[in-house]
Amino acid sequence: MSGWFDERARRSAAVPPEKQRLVREIKAALAKSNNPIKDHFISLDTFERHAKKYGHFSGLPEIVVKLRAELLRARGRLDELDTGLRAERRLSAALTESAAGVAAWHAGLKSRNLREINAALRSMERHFAKARSLGKAGAADLERGR
Repeated sequence: MSGWFDERARRSAAVPPEKQRLVREIKAALAKSNNPIKDHFISLDTFERHAKKYGHFSGLPEIVVKLRAELLRARGRLDELDTGLRAERRLSAALTESAAGVAAWHAGLKSRNLREINAALRSMERHFAKARSLGKAGAADLERGR
């Protein structure tokens, strides 16, 4: 499409003032988990480098459990808002799916059976794929104030 139409469509899709407060509350609730989740991913990266270097794999399940707990805390904060916006519901569902994916990952880490590990990996991939699609839809709804 042409540039002028895109600009006009963007301006007409502005969030109404009464919903701007709700959008800010949702963003603030999610922002509280940004640093803790980032810290858990940094810990996972550090753990991976350490494990490759020294062949020592203990400690990973604890990091994964903490990551899942932080995802559930973020979902809890989001659910407490009760804004009624579709974005809130979709983002909450995305966090739930992400936590379920991390739980499947944890189940695979605890197992020594190859079939259980492969089943956990497939489950994890399904949960993360669903979380990704829900997250994108929720973010789009949030931009539009829906």
